[in-house]
Amino acid sequence: MTEHHFNWSSEVRGYETDFQGIVNNAVYFNYLDHTRCLQLAHLGVDIKTCAENQLNLVLIHTELSYKHSLTVHDSFLIHSIMTRLSPLKYAFAQSIRLRKDNRLILTANSICCGVNAQSGKPCVVPQLAFLLRS
Repeated sequence: MTEHHFNWSSEVRGYETDFQGIVNNAVYFNYLDHTRCLQLAHLGVDIKTCAENQLNLVLIHTELSYKHSLTVHDSFLIHSIMTRLSPLKYAFAQSIRLRKDNRLILTANSICCGVNAQSGKPCVVPQLAFLLRS
């Protein structure tokens, strides 16, 4: 099965932390979603153009396992591996690591599906057909 690897790095901003001084757990979903969007763009899939053409890429399942917390100004790296599970579903195995010592912050597994915006039914994303090749 074909895999597509992608990396994105950033730094924690103050407004992303909670009163304890750590990144709020909901913010990690934003980091992971942003990385998936960048990864798709890198593959030539513009989700805005897809939506304009009545094709939505929808997150249907995600599972996170938190190991450590990020704090303000921490620099981190997200590694994302995208694979095609079926003609309709795509899996993203992602991890976030602290850049200074490679400490694992969290792992995530997410599943996305192409959905026809008019019918609401699952559909193929033609731009990602190459992921079916072995």
